[in-house]
Amino acid sequence: MFIACLPENRALKSGIETAKVQLFTREQALQVPLSLQRNLPADIEMAFDAHTASHWMTKFD
Repeated sequence: MFIACLPENRALKSGIETAKVQLFTREQALQVPLSLQRNLPADIEMAFDAHTASHWMTKFD
């Protein structure tokens, strides 16, 4: 599950699920070493596609 959100400020902080937190472009995000058991490059592509789409249909698996 992916949730789109906007930061309330630029002070992004790491949490229990993340070692580093930062904003990425699509190209930068696809260069990050992923935990392939959790996220695939296609997941990243889909998230960016959904973000830029004027009308997005939710996909269920």
